[in-house]
Amino acid sequence: MNDKEQRKELKRWLFNTEWNNPIALSLTFKQRFNNISLDIIKASSAVGNFLTRIQKGLLGQNYKRNNIEPLQVVSTLETKGRIHAHLAIDLPLKTTFAEIEKLTNYHWNGRRIPFSYYENKITPVENAGGWMSYITKFKDDNDTLDLPNTFLRTLHPRKSSIIL
Repeated sequence: MNDKEQRKELKRWLFNTEWNNPIALSLTFKQRFNNISLDIIKASSAVGNFLTRIQKGLLGQNYKRNNIEPLQVVSTLETKGRIHAHLAIDLPLKTTFAEIEKLTNYHWNGRRIPFSYYENKITPVENAGGWMSYITKFKDDNDTLDLPNTFLRTLHPRKSSIIL
């Protein structure tokens, strides 16, 4: 299977995942921090640190110990221009948009997470398939699915098919 076929299969797989209360989140990074240049590995680590803080804020400090399933997340990293991340996060149904906005602004800043930059965009998602298509466009060869920070529940295939 070549790279193009793999990306097409990835999109199909992501599109067939059930989403209940998704948000679209774009995170930006400082390209240098304390004279250290940002790369994909450091960006992935920063996103992971952020997601841990968000999950603890929404699910409770001991969510892992209490066997609470983590949030469903798809994370991609894009390298064209400034390195930045696009995420789809399926929030618990009781979570309000204001809550996630407050948590994001609190945790995604330079005092808490190195390389984080304040220009971010958070929006509710009306069409999960559309957001998945956007974040998996992979225009550059270095654009990638951020696998360490992606968690999907069991797939629930839809009855309709999609042509990518």
